[in-house]
Amino acid sequence: MKKIFIGAGETSSDKIAAQIIKALPSDIELNGITGVEMEKLGVKSIFNIKDIAFIGLDILTNLGTIVKRINQTVNWIEQNKPEVAIFVDAYDFYIRVAKKLKAKNCSTKIIAVVAPLAWLYSHNKVYNLNKYFDKLICIFPFEPEFFAKNGHPNVHFFGNPFLQKINDEKMARDKNLILIAVGSRKQEIIRHIPLIKQVIQNIRKINPTINIFMPTTLITHEYVVKEFNKIKNIEFSSNEQIKDLKMRTVYFGIAKSGTNNMEMSARGMPLLIYYKIDIFSYLIGRFLLKIRMINMVNIVAKKMIIPEIIQYKNNARQISECFFDFYNNDSKVYLQINEVTSQITKIKGINIEDFGTLCVNEVLSQK
Repeated sequence: MKKIFIGAGETSSDKIAAQIIKALPSDIELNGITGVEMEKLGVKSIFNIKDIAFIGLDILTNLGTIVKRINQTVNWIEQNKPEVAIFVDAYDFYIRVAKKLKAKNCSTKIIAVVAPLAWLYSHNKVYNLNKYFDKLICIFPFEPEFFAKNGHPNVHFFGNPFLQKINDEKMARDKNLILIAVGSRKQEIIRHIPLIKQVIQNIRKINPTINIFMPTTLITHEYVVKEFNKIKNIEFSSNEQIKDLKMRTVYFGIAKSGTNNMEMSARGMPLLIYYKIDIFSYLIGRFLLKIRMINMVNIVAKKMIIPEIIQYKNNARQISECFFDFYNNDSKVYLQINEVTSQITKIKGINIEDFGTLCVNEVLSQK
């Protein structure tokens, strides 16, 4: 195998793609749709993930760019004929690429890493996976059985890289330090900035001694700092080691709903999540989804362990009140930690480096 195409969709899938790349033999030519971590490793980029990392109505306003990038990806793969294309997450983008490639009888084998949560939706998503992807690599232990029952036997589960194993050393939590996460997509950050500024103001009115850690990414760091640097006692960092340490030592977290919520939970960080999208996307989601919770720990537990303050409830007063409901009640905080820990064990975390290696074994075995 001499040539592989690998595409990510946003920050978390960029990290997974980077680990897959690290585990690949050095003589393989790599091209793809890249984020910062992939680019550090020398992957030749056909374009950056920021061109496709849209959600909600932002998809409609950027539809021309998305369609252009779908066609660009298809044309590149068709012309350059890599033996394998690895698509990491970003199902709604890559399924359209896969459909076009199959329609053109392209010989490239297509592997989906982080299969979409088809079990939350209609079976049409399962059908699309069966028809357009040659191999699936899942991140939840119950997914292989689900997909096998729905006609897709070539499914593999190695563990969940978003719940990667960490040092079990117990670390004291600092009650004067909380984490506030505003997201990894600029569009989401812009949407939530006024809300979070008001939340910080509400919290500081009641307890002015609370310090804040705000995790960022390499892509969003400058923008987030610019928006919040006039507020005192906020520490910003995009460094993964610093973020890991803070997740294990802050007393509580207020986090935008996203993939990193699982990383926070894996580190024993108690939290609440918030989120709001445009009403059109929300109503479509309500129609399509089988369940009403959005946090994966809650979904696995089939009950609300981590508070979800979303949509019409998503306002500064609700978030602030929920925060202090936990902050002023240590027993409630540690009850959440214990309940989350019991659910995390069911999902079976794996070091992201090991996940990358196991994915590569499957890639290299693809005929």
